[in-house]
Amino acid sequence: MYEKNARCVKARSFIIILITVFLSTLVITSPVSADSEDITGFTMTVTEVRSLEISASSAFFVPGVRELLDGESSPQTWVASVSANVDWVLTIRGAESFWEGPWDKPVSDILWEYDGSGWLALSTEPVEIRSGGPSNQEAYPISVKVNLDIEQDIPGEYYYGYVVLELSSP
Repeated sequence: MYEKNARCVKARSFIIILITVFLSTLVITSPVSADSEDITGFTMTVTEVRSLEISASSAFFVPGVRELLDGESSPQTWVASVSANVDWVLTIRGAESFWEGPWDKPVSDILWEYDGSGWLALSTEPVEIRSGGPSNQEAYPISVKVNLDIEQDIPGEYYYGYVVLELSSP
């Protein structure tokens, strides 16, 4: 019992010493002071932004018998999403005049259409699809298909390198 009481007295003494040291530290320590400066303003430079995102990176056509007889492939649709803080123009063009393949299939066999405007033959010269002003993720669906000619489009693999969609200043 004596040992238990002695332990309690030691523990109380230790706690009292800790509290005393803590309080004396608070009293002795000088208050902390902070220097401050007023910020008078912010400066920011915003540059022109024109951003174009396309929903697909390629088109793959495998025309069946019906498509060859009908003279065109089934259409595929790409969505061009435009974000800009200035005026812009969206154009389309082909990068090359001919496809690679068993014969020189012309770029004009690729047809495109925007918003029901009617099918137009692709060329190597840029053609305006749409223009506008500041916008955020505005979607513009562009459909593409391929003219087919059962007498000229002989069996083999055809490849057309690039259909270029470009967003630029007016």
